[in-house]
Amino acid sequence: MINALVVDDERMVRKGLLSLTDWQQYGISFIGEAKDGIQALQFLSKHHVDVMFVDITMPIMNGFELMKRVQEQHSEVQFVILTCHHEFNYVQEALQIGAIDYIVKTLLNRDNVDETVTRILSRLKRDKEKKIQEQTNFYQGGVYLLLKGTTKVDSYYMKEQLPSSLSYNEITKRLLQIEGNNTKEIVELERANILQYASLITIDNCDQRYHVDVEHWLKTGFLNFYFYASTDDYLVISETELDQLLSQQDDVIREQQLKQWNDEKVQYRWLLYPQEWMRWQRTTLNIQPDPQLLIQLAEDLYTQLVQTMKWQDDDPESPLPVPDLSQWIKIEQWLLQLSLQLRGRMTDLTLSHDVVICMIKAIQYMHNQIGSELNQNDIAYQVGMSRSYFSQCFKRFFGVSFGEVLRHLRIETAKQLLLNSQFSISEIANKIGFDDHKYFSRTFKTQLGVYPTEYRSLHYEVR
Repeated sequence: MINALVVDDERMVRKGLLSLTDWQQYGISFIGEAKDGIQALQFLSKHHVDVMFVDITMPIMNGFELMKRVQEQHSEVQFVILTCHHEFNYVQEALQIGAIDYIVKTLLNRDNVDETVTRILSRLKRDKEKKIQEQTNFYQGGVYLLLKGTTKVDSYYMKEQLPSSLSYNEITKRLLQIEGNNTKEIVELERANILQYASLITIDNCDQRYHVDVEHWLKTGFLNFYFYASTDDYLVISETELDQLLSQQDDVIREQQLKQWNDEKVQYRWLLYPQEWMRWQRTTLNIQPDPQLLIQLAEDLYTQLVQTMKWQDDDPESPLPVPDLSQWIKIEQWLLQLSLQLRGRMTDLTLSHDVVICMIKAIQYMHNQIGSELNQNDIAYQVGMSRSYFSQCFKRFFGVSFGEVLRHLRIETAKQLLLNSQFSISEIANKIGFDDHKYFSRTFKTQLGVYPTEYRSLHYEVR
């Protein structure tokens, strides 16, 4: 008997599906129902489910998000998508990420249910046979392309630019496996074109590992591995290295070790002390924390620190460019440059290590509390300095007054909200610490030459 779960936020849809036919005669038993993704995940933690009938558009967690979560935690579960007639543009994406079929809710009735269920059962059987075959097949190696774009839009664009002479199997949105005969020969001919848009990864065959295990690692662990790899455009993974990588897949970084790394990260001693830098650098590569933690760190230091400091026009080393966030080695190089610049600035201004660390923490506090009523007294207290000494050091370090820095941070935050949210001008003014939205608009115009509404319109037109 096939255990099934229906997940839909509409109770009538769930009940209608269950009462549509005698599912038992097809060998399907609906053992539960859920109104959203959270309930579905809770159900799966306690019951064995073979197939889920999942609505695409649900609150809290949509069908795509639920499918991805289930694939990570319960890879044996299959999916049938429940959709409305106007949602066909979503169906293709659902099938790409693992759904075996779909049902149009508005068209399913007692007259066509037999045909629909028979089709679903056939695909369940075929998929089960394929998985059994894969589980008995050793990995035969492969050539892969890792698209250089990091967003969904980037990945789509990069994929469209790849040579049409190659065919691909999509492992993830960014990772494609090249299929067909003479793959390596074709790749060599197209290498120059390919490397503009993707990195090449060749993995040797491994008669110690099943194909299904390697594919699971490619879906769940490869991007993390590649982030810390020391190569960029071309990577070769040998049989021995692949075996080691899959053996380490279940290793868990001790919670205490990662906590200590995080604590050291936000103390910033590694940015100012050469010995601390070398130790933190080694530890990072050793424990390999979630890449997003390092990406966020570099982004914050750039937007909150580098873009805020006043640089001299004749300073050849500054300001630093936007960091390349694609791999650890590039973030590492950027952080080292920032470290050297901060040490030089500290020496030139005769400021102590502790004072510079206080300045970094102060600017981060201001950024995180940008919607609050900020003043130097409160921030000096937060970083453990007297108000007068804080004011003096702040202006020396950043090159401009506290008020100018605060205004800069608020305007930069407003720009992001104008472009990336649907908040009204009044709501944005409140979120960045302005009580009067008219005063905010005048300040914005003084700084950028246009009112907030004009800024938003101009940039939407460019898009």
